[in-house]
Amino acid sequence: MANYLTLTLRRTDICKHILMS
Repeated sequence: MANYLTLTLRRTDICKHILMS
């Protein structure tokens, strides 16, 4: 489960980077 959470957080971080760009 922790792995899934980390993956989700990473994905959100990537989305944020794309939105900020």
